[in-house]
Amino acid sequence: MNTAIASAQGYLDGLYKPLPDGQSVQSEDYGLPLRVYFPEYRQWVLLGQGRAGDCIPQCTGASSITPVTASTTTEAYAVSFSSPSKSDALRVTVSLDWAYRPGQFSITLSTPQLNDRSTSAQLWLDDVPLATYSSGSPAVSMTRSFPTAERSLLRSLRYTVRHGTQEAYLYTTSLGDSARADRLAAFLRANGFTPGVDLRATIFGQGRNLPEDLPFLSSGPDNAYADCDHIPAPGTTAYPYTSKVCSLGVDTFLLAGRRDPFLQATQALQTLTNHSDPNSPYPPLVSLGLEGGTPAQTADHLQQVWDALGYGIPACTPLGCDPGRASGLRTFVFGSLETTLGYTYGQVSRQRYADNAAAQA
Repeated sequence: MNTAIASAQGYLDGLYKPLPDGQSVQSEDYGLPLRVYFPEYRQWVLLGQGRAGDCIPQCTGASSITPVTASTTTEAYAVSFSSPSKSDALRVTVSLDWAYRPGQFSITLSTPQLNDRSTSAQLWLDDVPLATYSSGSPAVSMTRSFPTAERSLLRSLRYTVRHGTQEAYLYTTSLGDSARADRLAAFLRANGFTPGVDLRATIFGQGRNLPEDLPFLSSGPDNAYADCDHIPAPGTTAYPYTSKVCSLGVDTFLLAGRRDPFLQATQALQTLTNHSDPNSPYPPLVSLGLEGGTPAQTADHLQQVWDALGYGIPACTPLGCDPGRASGLRTFVFGSLETTLGYTYGQVSRQRYADNAAAQA
C-alpha cells in the first residue's frame, strides 16, 4: 500500500498548477496542454476550450483536437484554434514520440496553417513557447524534446474545483505542505469557495466541522456542490470543467445517488467523523432511500455488494448494480470505511474487506 501511495503522490504532484496572483489549481489529468496567443487581438485560446464563453475575452468556436494516428509509442493530432474573427485561425499537426530518446519524449509541429492574415500566432506548451507563425512565413516543421520525468509539462489546462482543487488542498494540508495548500486555498477563497468543503474531507482526517449530511447537501454555505452554483472564470493559463452533475441537476443526481455506493460510504464516513459511533443514525432526511441508516448498516450492505461481485464495489443506480465491473472510486472509499470500522473501532470481521480493498488498490 505504501508503494501504491508513493506512486500516486508523484502522479498528483505533477498535476499541481500554479496560477498568477499567488494562486494554484489542480489540473484534471495529463494531456496536451497547448495554448495560442494572438498578439493583434491580445487573446489567449487554450486547447480544449469549446464554447465562446470559455475564451479570454471572446472567441468563435475556440479550439478542436482530432486524432490522426497512434501506435505503441507515438500519436498525432490535428489541432486548431479560433481567433475572434476567424474560426480555424491556426491549424497544426502535433506528433508525439514517447520513446524519442532514453528519458525523453518529443513534440513535432508540422503543416502549420495560419488562416487569419490579420494576426500572428504564438504556440505554447503550457508555459513553454514552442513556435511563432506569421503571415507569409514558410510552413516549416520543427521538433522539440523534453525530459519524460517532468510530468508537469503535460498537466491539463483544464481543472476541477470539486474533488480536484478542493481535494488537492486537503491532500497538501495533510502532508504539511503549507506553501501549496495556501496557494490552493487562495484560489478557492478568491472564487467564492470554502477550502476543505469536499466529500472526501473525512478520508484526510478532516471534516469534523462540516455538515453531517454533506454528501446530500446541495445548498447553503457549506454546500459540497457549490461549483454547480458558480464556476470560476477561465484564465489565460487554465479553465474550469463544468461537471456532468451540474448539467444533470444536483438534486436529480442526489436522488439517483442514494443507490450509489460512493455516496453511501461517504455518508457513513462523514457520520463517523462527526459522532465517532458506528451505530449513530443518519439525519432523517438523509436516511430516506438509503440501504442502511447507520455507518455499520451501510458497511453491512456494501459487504453484500462486494461479495456479489467478488473483487470490488461496482457502480449502482436505482435500476441495479453493474454485475461485471468494479469501480475504483467506489472500491477504495468502501475500503476506507471498512478500514475505519475494522481497525479504529475494532469490528474485526470487517478487516478482511479492508485488506482486500487495499490489495485491489
